[in-house]
Amino acid sequence: MLIVDKNRKCLGKIPLLSHLATGWQGPSLDICGPRVLPGLPPSSGLSLRRVIAESVFPLPSGLGAYADTLIQVLTPRITLIVAVQTPSSEYRVHGANVAAVSAFTEDRLKNLVVWEREIWRAWRQRILPSSARSLGIPASETTPTLMDYAYARFRSDTKSKDVYQAIPRDYFQALPSLFRWYWRASQVMPDWLFRKSFAFVYGQTRAKRVAGRIVSIFRNNFWACKRFFERIGCTRHRVSSTGRDTGLNESAGFL
Repeated sequence: MLIVDKNRKCLGKIPLLSHLATGWQGPSLDICGPRVLPGLPPSSGLSLRRVIAESVFPLPSGLGAYADTLIQVLTPRITLIVAVQTPSSEYRVHGANVAAVSAFTEDRLKNLVVWEREIWRAWRQRILPSSARSLGIPASETTPTLMDYAYARFRSDTKSKDVYQAIPRDYFQALPSLFRWYWRASQVMPDWLFRKSFAFVYGQTRAKRVAGRIVSIFRNNFWACKRFFERIGCTRHRVSSTGRDTGLNESAGFL
């Protein structure tokens, strides 16, 4: 999936740090909360068969934004994923996006808190009650979430550390490892740095797009070099094997 600006100039690609998710991913999602697989594109980068769509829709009316997140966390639990490597859709960053922003405000964070709760509520409703008990999923919808903590940090709330400590461990287990590392590190960041870093991790900043290009170039060159040396290794192995076989044949002919 391509990221483009309002004039459709290409800014980068999605996914940024991962390969496209593919195949059956159910076992990796058997965790204590809604999790978006690394490498899963958003919005128009998703395509569902009708039978799968009918099992997910209608979406909660209270989910005023990030509706694709609920699709991302529910559908891989019930169906295989087929990755299309050639980009066939665009994510347009036009300046008025809800998610793809270069900076977050307190009001935007307040809305994120509401939408995250809606996603958790819907996720709880879609799994069996017995599974919820066995996984230890937090039952209270008033339990603080990471967005509650982020909202407290944006407001420079002196009780933000208490909010962080009150977040159940399950919320962190539902995150990819890089995000878990980020949230642990966020505890020691001053508020101004937290705001900047939050925009980098959850928004679409220029620095993030530049970093994405660097990572993409490095990754592509790495795999190209790896394939090159693998081919060289295979060639040397064939030449060496041919030499040994010839020697054996000559010895056998001599005897």
